[in-house]
Amino acid sequence: MRLALVIVTSATVAGCFLDATGQAPGAGGSTDVGAGAPQGGSSNDGAAPSFGGQGADDGGATNAGGGLAEGGGGQPPLKGVGDCEQVAFETCDDCNTESGDGCGSDGQIELGWVCPDEGKACQKLSGFEVTEGDEGFIGGGGGVSFDESCPKDNLIVGYRGGESLYDDLVRVSAECVEAAVGADGVLEWASTPTLLMSHGGLDGISVSVRCPEGTFVVGFAGHADSIVSGLVVECAPIVLSDGALQQGIRTTLPLFGATGSLQLEEGATCGPHEAAGRIFGRSGGLLDRFGMGCHDLSATFCGDNAIEGPEECDLGDAKPNDGCSTICRNE
Repeated sequence: MRLALVIVTSATVAGCFLDATGQAPGAGGSTDVGAGAPQGGSSNDGAAPSFGGQGADDGGATNAGGGLAEGGGGQPPLKGVGDCEQVAFETCDDCNTESGDGCGSDGQIELGWVCPDEGKACQKLSGFEVTEGDEGFIGGGGGVSFDESCPKDNLIVGYRGGESLYDDLVRVSAECVEAAVGADGVLEWASTPTLLMSHGGLDGISVSVRCPEGTFVVGFAGHADSIVSGLVVECAPIVLSDGALQQGIRTTLPLFGATGSLQLEEGATCGPHEAAGRIFGRSGGLLDRFGMGCHDLSATFCGDNAIEGPEECDLGDAKPNDGCSTICRNE
């Protein structure tokens, strides 16, 4: 959040600054009898701005010794910002006082950027890479094996299936969405959910469960013995924190399927930097086994001179108008 100095103008306080004649002081702090500040209204050397019914001139500047720089284009930078040394109130210092390059004029890191080293350029979050991570399953060993993964840059957000009259899951499929990193460093749904191939029988009552939009499957437990009766699914947002994509607060969805009067067994729990992107198991006329694979989410940053993940280019500066944009896409 930027800090701003408040400049009180003459329009709000003109009636409070009168000299002995009942008139407002003129330019330079002296009194012009019967007149307010002259048109133009700048102060003289070392003087404060006048308060005589007119503000500063169109440029908004004071002369030598005044506060604002010529042109009135904003507030002066805070002392210590842009000197290449990160002091107590700063979260970054990239040797300049400009905003829009990851380190703002207030010395704070801007959304969607990381600034790992003081005195060096910040890096813009450009996306994420997906690699195989942890996995786990519940159920028995009957049926035929299956293994399905979401498309590239997609993650699981829900499941659909069928439930028999005997409280067993007869089939299952996963819903995937394309994930993209927003400007605020939060992983977002960039598409509508699409369905992977269904595995199991054709009968049963349709059942489904889906994470709230903007969150992703990060774990499950289930009711199972030699067959699977139901799943308890966990979802979480994925956010940028300390230069890495990691899970936010988890929420548990309603039961998918039934308990089948079976105890709840631990299935799979993704690590703090992971989310679900794969299902596997065994099925025939019923769902004999269900498992989930987690994908490791490694943040990629524009400006580190390395083309990674979704990047098309990386010139090491994360600046626009040089052929490679601030999120490392070809311009």
